Amino acid sequence: MNIKSIDARAIRVPLDESYHESEAGIDSFNHVIATVSAEGYTGVGEADFLSLAQNSAPAVASMMNRTVADELVGMDAFDIEGIVDRIVDETELVLSPESTAGAMSCVDLALWDLQGKALDLPAYKLLGGKVTDAVEVSYTLSASTPDEMADSANEMIDYGYRTLVVKAGRDGLDVDRERMRQVRNTVGDDIEIRVDVNGGYADAEEAIAAIEMFEEYDVEYVEQPIERGDVDGMRKIRESVDVPVVADESLVTLEDAYRLAESDSFDIFNIKPTKCGGLHRSCKIAAVAESAGIPCLVGGHPQQEIARQASRHFAASRSAVNCGFANEGPGPASQSLVGHVTENVVTYDDVAELDGHVGVPDDPGLGVELDSSAMDQFTVTS
Repeated sequence: MNIKSIDARAIRVPLDESYHESEAGIDSFNHVIATVSAEGYTGVGEADFLSLAQNSAPAVASMMNRTVADELVGMDAFDIEGIVDRIVDETELVLSPESTAGAMSCVDLALWDLQGKALDLPAYKLLGGKVTDAVEVSYTLSASTPDEMADSANEMIDYGYRTLVVKAGRDGLDVDRERMRQVRNTVGDDIEIRVDVNGGYADAEEAIAAIEMFEEYDVEYVEQPIERGDVDGMRKIRESVDVPVVADESLVTLEDAYRLAESDSFDIFNIKPTKCGGLHRSCKIAAVAESAGIPCLVGGHPQQEIARQASRHFAASRSAVNCGFANEGPGPASQSLVGHVTENVVTYDDVAELDGHVGVPDDPGLGVELDSSAMDQFTVTS
């Protein structure tokens, strides 16, 4: 099945209200949506260019249409390894590593979708089959006042969530402590609480002090306490605290996975298909983790339903992911989007129906279809 065409479009979907993490506030999702066509079938893929990426979505979409598409048209749509390598060759000298991973993700997800449609199989079948029928999901609370975060926590456990994530690291340890205190007091002892810092603490010493403070509130783990790249600092943190530490921003490439596993600097890997270059590369990263005895979970970037469906297939198909942790990426977005670019969207009500879990779609491919009118509404050119 030779690729006939590739089309990449940048979209911007506003939020009803700003969403805050340690480093910045988010008021929109800025993505590239790619469609890949081959012999009567079309697959759709997605990547975001907001969190780690250093290049804008319109710039990446333009490059994909001008350069990447020319290189990929004519290649066999089933040759994902070679296609991904070709994308790296064409982009790595121009784009940041994170943006290159985004370009890879757009095409990679579209290819899994296209292959599934051509074979009339869900993507998880192509990934090796399911190890679970339902994926437990978590919900991340936007960094706001302690009262507001406690109210949001109470609302989400009513939908069946049993794992909540508290954003920290932007407003000082005293505020972080009060957020944790109020959320824990609101939800009780039976709900898992995690802390996500997004690299927000200044150094290992500040992170250690914060994590020791969090221990009072029985946290499941702390995610990315200091900036990406400080492997020595992360190793010091891990050796100094009893709470597990999770790699997120530090884990983008396959080389990152090997380096982090070798360095013993993290307890858990947070794999995000749109961050890590798509499903093909994410499976490789999961294999590195599994061989090193490192459990994984599937995190969520600010992502639309295409990537969330891909995350459901990935989470359900990997033994390394099914280690008892809830996953953010397969669940509905924690952010208040004003609209969606797909016709079907999993909602909080769906989570409630499955008691804190989401199902894995059995439709061919990823199980999503683009909403053409929404795509026109949210497309941007600069």
